[in-house]
Amino acid sequence: MRVIALHVGVLAALFLVQFVLPDYHHLALTRVMLLAIYAMGYNMLFGYTGLL
Repeated sequence: MRVIALHVGVLAALFLVQFVLPDYHHLALTRVMLLAIYAMGYNMLFGYTGLL
């Protein structure tokens, strides 16, 4: 239950930060999140599963 609460808290914080940060920082955070998703996908393809 604590893990679910932690995940919900992090998602809520990421959702609310868009109303607090200026536009530049909002764009930078968006780019960081997209690159993190790309890195996780890259890790799945080349590292964890070894498909490619």
